[in-house]
Amino acid sequence: MNKIVIVIFSLFIWSCSPKLQPLNLNLSSLPKHFSKEQEDSLSLPILKDFIHDTLLLALLDTAINLNHDIQSSFQRIEMAKAGIREAKSAMLPTGGLTTVNSLRKFGLYTMDGAGNITTEITPGKIVPTHLPDYFLGGYASWEIDIWGKLKAGKKLAISNFWLSKEAHKLVIGGILSEISVSYFQLISLNNKQKLIDTIIRSQQLALLALIEHKEAGRGSELAVQQFIAQSKNLEILQNGISIEISKLENYINLLMGRYPQKIYTKQGVSDYEIKKLNTAGIPSQILENRPDIKMAYWELEKNKCNVEIVKSKFLPSFTISSSLGFQAFNPQFLIQSPTSMAYNLLGNISAPLINRGAIKADFKRASSSQLESMYQYQKIILTSYVEIVDRLNHINILESNLILREERVNALSKAVEASSELFKSSKANYLELLFVRQAELDAQWELLSNYSDLVIEEIQLYRSLGGFTLIN
Repeated sequence: MNKIVIVIFSLFIWSCSPKLQPLNLNLSSLPKHFSKEQEDSLSLPILKDFIHDTLLLALLDTAINLNHDIQSSFQRIEMAKAGIREAKSAMLPTGGLTTVNSLRKFGLYTMDGAGNITTEITPGKIVPTHLPDYFLGGYASWEIDIWGKLKAGKKLAISNFWLSKEAHKLVIGGILSEISVSYFQLISLNNKQKLIDTIIRSQQLALLALIEHKEAGRGSELAVQQFIAQSKNLEILQNGISIEISKLENYINLLMGRYPQKIYTKQGVSDYEIKKLNTAGIPSQILENRPDIKMAYWELEKNKCNVEIVKSKFLPSFTISSSLGFQAFNPQFLIQSPTSMAYNLLGNISAPLINRGAIKADFKRASSSQLESMYQYQKIILTSYVEIVDRLNHINILESNLILREERVNALSKAVEASSELFKSSKANYLELLFVRQAELDAQWELLSNYSDLVIEEIQLYRSLGGFTLIN
């Protein structure tokens, strides 16, 4: 009969608990590809197969070992592991050993007090007014997880662990990609500095020719001073680049977790040693590599577990507690069996009645948080998809511009040669020569920037596809 009452009571409480709103995780509307081609042609390479520059790879290895943000995020993984162990322990009985020493006095006009004045505690000795009590034994308590509350707590701890692991990957990907971008920006600055050195040397030769023209009466002091002014402007630009190089090197060292020192890079315009990704027909499933999307998924799982835990608060909890040991009023009688043996066994059923309003509010908050995380999950997938499409389009434009800028540089280089010959034969004036040289400098500068922008966009695409987390 008691069992029937318990079952009916539990069903009543269950029926009064609020219902969950269904989650809509249907992502079938997501396009299968990022581009129009229908081939699943991309197999994302691991980091060491994507970056071939050994100097950069050495910097990245150092950053993984020394960067403070990476080390901090790793410790959050360790904390999450401890949370799993704690959640598992909550599903097991708790217990321990205890010793209790107490002194009690009962009021005279109570059942215990009135009975004690006529009761012998030992033959010929009445129960004393101040009664010592000694207990030595063990105790145990176990909450029976009928509704799955503790199991949901374990699932929540596991979700938090995977969330911290993906957060760790996100930090690693961010740091490594930032170092890679800065490294290739440093190569670009070094190339620009070498370009200015070349132009300055060329300007010095042109200046000598102008001086000869002036001395021969075919030129003027104005032309000489304008060439000198342009050379000084180039030197100022060169000094500015040196400052940028110094700042960039310090920034890379900061990301690596070490004090400022020289950053050595490959030299040359084409020294961008990365593997070009085959962008035709990239499948949208590649988004699964992104740690931020995985984080959004585990955040959603975490909130689902929270809802289950809060929902279980509406239901009765079942707890069994017990103790077993020796008890006596005098230590000399304490360790005697079976006369001093004492034990108790208690089964407890409790359910909320008065404070259900607070639990309902908590449930509403948890349910809303779950729905919010679902919308955030869908949003980050959409945002990631658009981000990759934008990067693919940008790469295509940069590749087209690179061809055009190379053709422009070649044309202007020929124009400089022609203008120099015309100037030597007095068929062109110094302004034409100055204009063509400035145009060539601008074109070569833009070409170097185009090279750098293209490789940086490839790196950002690799990061957007989750590549920087593929370390091994």
